Amino acid sequence: MIRTKTYFDTMETSDPQFQHTIDVIRGTLRKINKRNRVIGGPQFFLRVRGRLGKNNPYAPLYGVDGPLHRYCAQEINIGHARRADLYISTRS
Repeated sequence: MIRTKTYFDTMETSDPQFQHTIDVIRGTLRKINKRNRVIGGPQFFLRVRGRLGKNNPYAPLYGVDGPLHRYCAQEINIGHARRADLYISTRS
């Protein structure tokens, strides 16, 4: 069940092709945005959001008393994440 229309994919951060895939997607979006600037279409961007996963050793850092805990929005460092969700959104 997808809760947002901007969701694209989930990737394992341990995958050797992870960074290459991110770079390819961003490069593709850059080309689309360049064309859309000429015709007045929407501008897209890729958002990468880390997910800790089960039994992650970094989880206490993001807990209620952890130094990386945020009250309103949780941003997981990609270096600490086991998986990352990819979202393609439009700029307003």
